[in-house]
Amino acid sequence: MPTQHSWLEKLTRAGFIGYGIVHLLFAYLIVRIAFGSRAADGDQSGAMQKLAESPFGVALIVTIIVGLVAMAVWQVLEIFEDRRLPERVASAGRAAFYLYLG
Repeated sequence: MPTQHSWLEKLTRAGFIGYGIVHLLFAYLIVRIAFGSRAADGDQSGAMQKLAESPFGVALIVTIIVGLVAMAVWQVLEIFEDRRLPERVASAGRAAFYLYLG
C-alpha cells in the first residue's frame, strides 16, 4: 500500500474490522436459524435490522460501510500499481465485492 495514503490505510484497517463483524453477524444468524429461529430473520436485511436495533448499531453499520468503501478504494488503487494482469483482475473483483457488501 502506498505510504502517501496513510488515511486510506487507517480506513482500510477499520474496513477489515467491519468485514470481520459482518462475518460474525452472519455466523450468529446461522446459529440462530439452526436452533429454531425463523429463516426469514436470516437474510441480509434481517441481519442489518437486528444490528441496527442494538445499542450503537447504526454507528457500527456506518463504520462498516465507510470501512468497506475504503477497502474498495484501496483495491482500485492496487489496480494501477505495477502488477501483472491476473493480480489487477483480482483487485477489481475484490473492489466490486467490497462495494457490494457496503
